[in-house]
Amino acid sequence: MRLSILHKMLVFILVPVAIALEAVTVINYDASRQAMEHQIGEELSLIVRGQKSEMDNTVNLLGSTMSNFAKSHTLHEYMKQRAAGADPAALQQLEAQAFAEVRQIIEGFPLLRDVGILDASGKVVIHSRRELIGTDLSDRPFFQAALQGRVEPVTVIGKDREQLSSALGLPVKDGERTIGVIYGTLALEKLAASTTHRVHIGTTGICFVYDKNGILLMHPNTAYVGDDDSKLPWVQHMQNTPSGEYRYTWAGKDKLAHYEHVPMVDWLIIVSVE
Repeated sequence: MRLSILHKMLVFILVPVAIALEAVTVINYDASRQAMEHQIGEELSLIVRGQKSEMDNTVNLLGSTMSNFAKSHTLHEYMKQRAAGADPAALQQLEAQAFAEVRQIIEGFPLLRDVGILDASGKVVIHSRRELIGTDLSDRPFFQAALQGRVEPVTVIGKDREQLSSALGLPVKDGERTIGVIYGTLALEKLAASTTHRVHIGTTGICFVYDKNGILLMHPNTAYVGDDDSKLPWVQHMQNTPSGEYRYTWAGKDKLAHYEHVPMVDWLIIVSVE
């Protein structure tokens, strides 16, 4: 069948127009998708920086609280006299005052689970839970690090795995000599309740935290808490870079993550969406 001149003209005009419209549609779609991804990235970056700021403030406050207690006159006198072999009866008043200061710290910092004082051999001499007095903690990394003047947070996993703690130890000094170690355990489920668990982004966005060894410390699905994810490539990548954006696949689903580190405790904070 022959096309009329009008029909031929319409074909020559409409086909290029249709092609052009399709190209414009693709370009507009790509531009919209890129703009949406950029906006999501900006929001994730803002959220993870906010979480990092909250974590920084919390652990810095904990550190300063413990540091001030480590410099307490009462604590120093008690530890010095005890190390010098003073009569236990003569130490009773100082010991009672030290216990009172421990209670004040626990009451003033609700995120703390426990506070304890160890002598130079690693034996618990004062503790917020009196049943732990006399326990030998000399093998704990936070104690060994504190003896060397370093702060090395250690993840403590409870029997039910939902109750994780991060233990921090600081040296108690008499001049240049270390006469003991004060330590506190941070209740991570309480910290998560006031920080990461409040993050909700759409229907899939969550916030979670790893320690330096790839142990999952905080996650909205508490069944995952305590998992060792150190072998996962995307966890390894984020552990080894200070901050940024990363795309990965988990359980067959593509994820977009922004992440930051909390320097004092060496935690990795991740905000992720599908």
